[in-house]
Amino acid sequence: MKEYKYSTYFWALDQDAVIMNPSLSLEEHVLAPGRLGSIMRRGVPVVPPSSIIETYKYVPPERVQFIITQDAEGLQPGSIIVKAGPWAHYFLDAWFDPLFRSYGFQKAEQHALVCSASSPLLT
Repeated sequence: MKEYKYSTYFWALDQDAVIMNPSLSLEEHVLAPGRLGSIMRRGVPVVPPSSIIETYKYVPPERVQFIITQDAEGLQPGSIIVKAGPWAHYFLDAWFDPLFRSYGFQKAEQHALVCSASSPLLT
């Protein structure tokens, strides 16, 4: 983020990912407020099938700072989008902190994401 300080979003994509349709614009397909508002999962458990931590129900797309994919197994950190700003710096510092990483979360990165992304700085 320091090297590309004028970028609004940063997309971290797993090295094993395959982009099936490179003609789609990430900005139009995901990040446009109208599109993001229609695909946001609201009020659902972050770790399925049930979790105390749920996605926010009433956050407008313009306030979204972090986008991550999820499947039946839970959060998938192989593709995340982070909006540049103070929260992104906090999140990356927390998630990559060696002490935090060595804690021994049950599902490693997935549960570490839940704990670090659940910070009160989100609101």
